[in-house]
This record gives sequence, structure tokens and C-alpha cells, in this order.
Amino acid sequence: MKTVDWSAYAEEYDVMARHNPAYQELVAHCIRSVTAWPLKPGDTVADFGAGTGNFSLALAQALPDIQVLHLDSDEQMLRIAATKADMADVKNWRAVAIDLERESWELPELAGAVSVHCIYAMRNPRQFICRLRTQLRQGGHLYACDFAREMNVRDWARYLLAESLRANGVWHTAGLFVRCGQVRRQNRRVAECQREGTYWTHNLSEFRAVFEAAGIEVLCASNILYRGYDDLIVGRKL
Repeated sequence: MKTVDWSAYAEEYDVMARHNPAYQELVAHCIRSVTAWPLKPGDTVADFGAGTGNFSLALAQALPDIQVLHLDSDEQMLRIAATKADMADVKNWRAVAIDLERESWELPELAGAVSVHCIYAMRNPRQFICRLRTQLRQGGHLYACDFAREMNVRDWARYLLAESLRANGVWHTAGLFVRCGQVRRQNRRVAECQREGTYWTHNLSEFRAVFEAAGIEVLCASNILYRGYDDLIVGRKL
């Protein structure tokens, strides 16, 4: 069975993210959504499967009175995120090394939770969603954007190539292509895991039903983000 090497992915992930307009739009959408929540100074918001910190750090900077927890299990992802936090001198951000699939989490009660491109790779996504709901305080909010459709590596390559050529020209684009070989390799493994059923693929109705069954009131549902590859649920704990 194929597996994804997230540590290898981490080394090139931010290079890809900086040159991917769809990714930048997703970060901006998440920040707009979370900053609209009725959060109070001192509240805690956690980013589950936070990777290299592009979402958690943006949240911490946008919400300076809120404590932001960056949750991930991959050491390389955590190291890169911590380096970025130090460089940005972010004080209300804390990285936590945690296996999100273990039976118990030693986390505070959360006013909000964010999960982006994380749930699909869980061994038991439905159980994770139920446990995430339990971690929220009553009325706590959730932003869950999941990679839902099968990864089409050629489609993404064409898109990123066209966007980079338009923005950066031929020579810079050629350099990016060389630098991001590991991203392409790991994305092919993601697609293989999806085809094998190791990673969860779903439509919006299926995704929404799992959250509703867990006791989440759905406030917003969408299947258009990330070029239509993602399903999004914004909700609140009943």
C-alpha cells in the first residue's frame, strides 16, 4: 500500500503554496470566516493538521487577542512552522506535537477549530469529527475544508504552470518545476491512496451528513473552493 511522506512534502510545500493562487484564496477565505466568529479575548482556536503553519500563523496575526494552537504530528512540518512563527515574532501562537488519531487529546476547551486538507487522510474520519466536536465548547465554531475529489496531478500541473508563466515568466517557472519534484511525487501518492480507498473521497452531501450526525449545526456548505476539489463545512456545536 502506498503512503504519503509528509516530511518530504514539507520541504517544498511552501514553495508550491506561494505560487498557487487557489491555495492563497483558500487561506484568505478561512481567515475571513474565522474572524467573523464571535470570539472573545483569551479564547483558544486550534488548527488541526496545521502543517507548515500557513493557516494557523495567518489566524494568529489576524486575531492577536486569541490564542492559536498549531496541531500536527510531523516533526518537519512542526519545525518549519515554528521557524516561521519566530521570524514573524508571533506571540499568541503555540505548536503542539500531537497524534490526532490517538484516543485522547490533552487540549483546552476550544472556542473554534480549523481543519484544512487533513480529515481525508485520517484512518477514521468520522470518529475524528465526533471527537473534534467534543473538544469545542457549547456554541463553538468549526471551519472544516477537506480535499474531497481525487487528485488529478496533470490538471494541477497545467494550472500551476499556466499561473506561474503568467506571473513569473519562463525561467522562474522552470526553476520552480525543478524545486517542486517532491510535491509532484507525493501528490501522485495522494491520488493512489484515494483510488485504493485509503484516503477518504466524498461529495458535499456525504461530508455534510457526517458533521450533522456528530452534532454540528451547518451554517455554510460549499464545494467550489480549491478549484472544486474541496468540500467545506462551517458550523457550530449544538
